[in-house]
Amino acid sequence: MAVPPASRVVLSFRLFYPLLLLLLSSFLLEAEANFRYPRAADALRSSKRLSAFGGRDRNMTEPLPRGFKTYFYTQPFDHGNFEPDGYGTFKQKFVMNREYWAGHNSTAPMIFYFGSEGKLDTQDPGFVLDLCKNLSSILLAAWFRLKYPHIAAVAIASSAPIYYFDKNMNSHAYDQVITEDFKNVSNHCYRTIRKSWSKIDEIASEPDGLANLTQKFKTCVQLNKSSELKGFLVSMYSYAAQYNDPPNPAVNRICKGIDDASKKTNDVLDQVYEGIVSYFGNLTCYDMNHFDAPSETNDGWSWQTCSALMMHIGQGGKGSLFEGNQPYKLGLQKRRCMKMFNVTSRPYMISTQYGGLNLKLALKQFGSNLVFTNGLKDPYSRAGVLEDINESIVAITTQNGSHALDMVAPTESDPSWLVDQRNKVVQTVQKWLDQYYADLTEYLKNN
Repeated sequence: MAVPPASRVVLSFRLFYPLLLLLLSSFLLEAEANFRYPRAADALRSSKRLSAFGGRDRNMTEPLPRGFKTYFYTQPFDHGNFEPDGYGTFKQKFVMNREYWAGHNSTAPMIFYFGSEGKLDTQDPGFVLDLCKNLSSILLAAWFRLKYPHIAAVAIASSAPIYYFDKNMNSHAYDQVITEDFKNVSNHCYRTIRKSWSKIDEIASEPDGLANLTQKFKTCVQLNKSSELKGFLVSMYSYAAQYNDPPNPAVNRICKGIDDASKKTNDVLDQVYEGIVSYFGNLTCYDMNHFDAPSETNDGWSWQTCSALMMHIGQGGKGSLFEGNQPYKLGLQKRRCMKMFNVTSRPYMISTQYGGLNLKLALKQFGSNLVFTNGLKDPYSRAGVLEDINESIVAITTQNGSHALDMVAPTESDPSWLVDQRNKVVQTVQKWLDQYYADLTEYLKNN
């Protein structure tokens, strides 16, 4: 179901001066989802990318909806490298739907969707098409609005953890939200998961322990070390929290499996196994590389998080669902990146470009017409803009929302708080567009 007609705002304006773009992204320029930092051999954290769709139970193999046509344009390999190696080009793919566009002769605004870091063919246009039908122009991507305010009238950044580039950000915040998500659903579930880490190591240290764990957890291949199983579980719990969507939230499903199993057995790992079954379904075996399998998307994301998009995310902490207490260490990440890609990281590029070290002040001084949306059950939300900075940089949050849920296509089962969040976005953008058109009319009248 689209946003209810009574709350929709239909614009009939035609722009005849600047071409406005709509950049719909779950994270600024959609670097979105799920961050995958290079992992050492025994590293457990495969940090989530930021995709609005990559962690959801949706069929992403279907072709794009009717009306989309594929094009290519020539793109330089490197926009900032003046060495000859950077002069090469490639054909970059994009798709266009002209169904709701008035055409270039009337200089009508365009809606431009960055998408997420996955393949273009698997993108779900989601809420974008609904906006296409009902708004003449909005721009969704905070960095683009800051960089090109003469092109972008409005920016909406959904689940954008922009404060994670600030070295003063609490690097345990991501795991703290995951911990709260599980603990709030079931204290028994939370305690069982915490106990399981040492239990896994205990069994793994026994003769034939890894073989027993392989059998107990029905892994598709023989476990070579306990960290393979633990890394899989860390990723599962993290994905569940990040994409904890209604009407059947993933964290609830996992905890129900664990809690129900506790009525039949006292074995902690048997209970955890039932949580896996509740999340994935009853499969013949479970792939320990399910979340981390090599792919163009995963490898490309690892490169981005090594070269420039370096978020200060650690693991564990006091009372955490996860074991250990590993704050973010820049030096360690830079060494891993050099080993993996032979690349010198630029950890302060984002801060230099967009004012990340004093981002709130920077936004207040030169930002405007920015909407930041967040669901507070999303682990990335702690690094998002959660309060209005001024009248033209506003935050719209939902207590029960998950990562970029507002960007997913509306359905009949959407809870009222999600419908309200989307409506507030539309209303806010409508107000700013009204002001834009008023200013434009006045300018053209006097010039």
